[in-house]
Amino acid sequence: MTVVETLPKILSAGIPSPIPNGQMIPDLFEHHHVTVLENHRLSSVENGRVILENEGQKKALDADSIVIAVGFRLAPSMRAELQGCGAVVYEIGDGQKVSTILHAVWEGYEVGNNI
Repeated sequence: MTVVETLPKILSAGIPSPIPNGQMIPDLFEHHHVTVLENHRLSSVENGRVILENEGQKKALDADSIVIAVGFRLAPSMRAELQGCGAVVYEIGDGQKVSTILHAVWEGYEVGNNI
């Protein structure tokens, strides 16, 4: 597995991650033999390979699967469509405000705990 990060350091964009996450994730990557390529940008996908750019140089990696996770933005809300279905709708996560998965889990816990 290879993680490609456009920025100079993983976990450096958007909302700051908790300190334990910043310490644990690199250790887990090392333990599970995950390669991390920082300062690399996805240029294209061609014939089962990803083409990356770093400082004007291109590099190709074979890929069985590609997962792209880019930036922080609001997710389209489904509240209006779901309100007419007869169920109570609780909206959490990026449908409500841009945040991290950690905050979405906390919000889900709070909603579930208070139902």
